[in-house]
Order: sequence, then C-alpha cells, then structure tokens
Amino acid sequence: MQKNSSEKQLDTLARMVANKKVIPFLGAGTSIEFNPSWDNLIKDMGSKVDLSHLNTQDTDYFFKCCSII
Repeated sequence: MQKNSSEKQLDTLARMVANKKVIPFLGAGTSIEFNPSWDNLIKDMGSKVDLSHLNTQDTDYFFKCCSII
C-alpha cells in the first residue's frame, strides 16, 4: 500500500524527531484550550461588577473592563 503525502510527512517528522533535528515551537494559541479567552475572562470577572454601561463594540472595551474590575 502506498503512503499518502500526510503519512510521508509524518514519517519524515518522526525521523527528524528521532534524530534530534526538530525544535518544537508552540505558538500563542496553543494554550487557548486550557485558559480562558479574553472575552470569557472579562465575562467571568465582569459578573462580579456591573459592566452593562460599556459598549462591547468599543475598541477599548477590554481595557475599560479591566480598569473597572
């Protein structure tokens, strides 16, 4: 059975890892599953105070929320 390009790439990557030729890089979005997003963090913290007077479409919304909280 012939391997498709994804399988070939995986094999190449596995060989490179085995030969210590790979440096892992985890980008900024890597931990998003494990941490709240800004939006959810603001909502959680904002549930403690009244933020209803703020416009969620305002470009400074998050900054204003944080300055209040």
